[in-house]
Amino acid sequence: MWMDESALPDGSRVHAYKHIYTRRYLYLTEAGCAYEWTACQRFVRSRLDYALEAALCNWWVLAGWDAEDAEAVRMAILKANRAATSQS
Repeated sequence: MWMDESALPDGSRVHAYKHIYTRRYLYLTEAGCAYEWTACQRFVRSRLDYALEAALCNWWVLAGWDAEDAEAVRMAILKANRAATSQS
């Protein structure tokens, strides 16, 4: 679920999404860039595949997921990983 949005120093906006079961946040800009909220109370850029894993991959432990959800999560992480590694 969408929770709120914050401004980055460059003026772009980060939207906070909280998963209903994991209660973990996924922070994304409107351009699809991932961020994480640090212990020092600031946003730092993150790889999208890492952010998706952190927000979603314990979902099955907490509430179970059906085969369609599992495949969608795996494919999103794989697609984000391919995009990140092709930019390296």
